[in-house]
Amino acid sequence: FGLASAVLYTATNVALRHCVQIDAFLVSAAKAIPTVVILGPYLIWMLNRGEVVASSLRMVPRFVGAALVGQFIGNAFFQLALARIGLAISVPITLGTMIIGAAILGKVILNESVSFRTLIAMVILLASILVLSSPGNHLQVEDEAMMTSEVDSLTTAAEIGFGSVCAALSGLAYAVFGTTMRQALTGGLSAPLTMFISGSVGAISLWGVS
Repeated sequence: FGLASAVLYTATNVALRHCVQIDAFLVSAAKAIPTVVILGPYLIWMLNRGEVVASSLRMVPRFVGAALVGQFIGNAFFQLALARIGLAISVPITLGTMIIGAAILGKVILNESVSFRTLIAMVILLASILVLSSPGNHLQVEDEAMMTSEVDSLTTAAEIGFGSVCAALSGLAYAVFGTTMRQALTGGLSAPLTMFISGSVGAISLWGVS
């Protein structure tokens, strides 16, 4: 499932890279719609079968807050980063900060242990993020067809810095969202319900802003 998720996220990110001329919040709002459309009927089907959708709703308010963070800062800021530093740089920065943030939040909030090997890996990840986000790498564009637009959008260090910060904040937002989702899953909410809530929060809030 993890490998399938990675492949599908890669395909999604490639598609998102082709939408950078559209408002980032509008793109993120559209991205939330399929989750609601697909999981809404699925949840109704689960209820009709007598399956448990939620054994407790106490985590719903906290998860809604985390979903807002994930949708606005995670999805929208990632889209802003794609427009400024491209796919090949945005993804490593986002994933690196997400892994580091998740390890820290897992230790602080979920009381999960962090091994010495994990700490070493985090340091290496942090070093790689600094290398990948350096201004000298931005000319290594991934698609010749986009070369002109990418070079034009990356002509200033300020743009590169802004894109890198957006990617890092997106990763941290995903870490917050992932940690809270783990709490919600162990606190009584089913996986389909959590994703439906996340999609609904994104669809309503991001479409409202757009």
